[in-house]
Amino acid sequence: METQNLVKEICPTTTQKWVKEGALLVDVREKEEVDLLAFDVPNIVNIPLSEFEDRFQELPKNQEMVMVCKSGGRSLRAAGFLINHG
Repeated sequence: METQNLVKEICPTTTQKWVKEGALLVDVREKEEVDLLAFDVPNIVNIPLSEFEDRFQELPKNQEMVMVCKSGGRSLRAAGFLINHG
């Protein structure tokens, strides 16, 4: 039987806990949005959703990740894309 990966929505408190435990925070907002309001988190990676399909290989395959955006829609799409691409 094939293992199924699911996208899990988590709150900011859980996000902070996961990052402290080594998860990588991946911000999929566009550069202009990040310039207006950047997250104050060490080891954050910004790959805008508009570039995600071309750049997702830059992300490590052996590390937990938390995808973030402004409201959750783009991060959900990015997470689903990653699951579908191994």
